[in-house]
Order: sequence, then structure tokens, then C-alpha cells
Amino acid sequence: MPKQIFLMRHGKAADYFEYPDDFMRPLVDRGQLESLAATKKLANQFTVDYIVCSPAVRTMQTARIALLACKLPLTQLIVVPQLYMGSFGEYLDAINGLNSKNNLLIIGHNPTIGQMAIHYGLNQSGFKTSEIFGFEAVQNVELHSKTTQLFAHLRG
Repeated sequence: MPKQIFLMRHGKAADYFEYPDDFMRPLVDRGQLESLAATKKLANQFTVDYIVCSPAVRTMQTARIALLACKLPLTQLIVVPQLYMGSFGEYLDAINGLNSKNNLLIIGHNPTIGQMAIHYGLNQSGFKTSEIFGFEAVQNVELHSKTTQLFAHLRG
């Protein structure tokens, strides 16, 4: 059976000017609520085995919300430093480096997470905060893969 990959942009975070270090920006209340709503929808429709995220504060907070919504233990969270400011290739390496039989929720940042969603079938520009896009991958996910199929598009 193909593995299911879910791409999620982290929840709405504090403004840039409020934090001198982008890495440290936390979720605002709206970001927490929308992340919870979106991941609850995900958990009600699909199975997630692991949550993968960057170590930035806002993605870690989104991931903890997703763990609760998906009823997963903290041991199912994988933090990948390369996903913060990561390239398309670094995201693919993170996905392909995990067991190919597991369904993954990848929580990341624009522009890369949005570029991936568009590349794998999202038919719109822009990928809003707390938005989730899912596709199936028959084999390893590759840049020029023809083995993907859109099956989910969720918003909080």
C-alpha cells in the first residue's frame, strides 16, 4: 500500500517585528486554534504514524498540537533541523529517510512546504498557515515523481 504524506504549514505565528530571531517566533492564539482544528480533521479521516517537524518554536508548537489531535505519544515526533530554512531536496531527504510504510505529517515552513504542495498536486498558489495537503507516494518521493496522487486538502 502506498504511504500517505501530509504536508502542513505551521500555525499562524507572532509577527517578525516582535521577535528579533525568526526561529523563536511562537504561535499566536489563532495559530493554536487553527492548528488544532486542522489536525483534528486530519485525525478523523486518516492515520498518521509519525509527525516530522523543524525545531523552530512555531513548528514544535504545531507538532505538539498535532500529537494530541492524532493521539500519538511524544516518541512519534521526529525533529529534523534541516527543515528549518530547508530546501525542497532537504525535505525530500527527510521524508525518504523514514520507514516507507509509515504515514507522515510533515510540519514545515513556506516557501518550501508550499512549493512541495503545489509540485505534488495542490492546484492553487499560496499555502496558508495550518493548511494540510496530502498525497500518496507509491515509492520514494522524488522531485520528478509521477507516482503521487492528491487525496486530502484540509484547512483549520
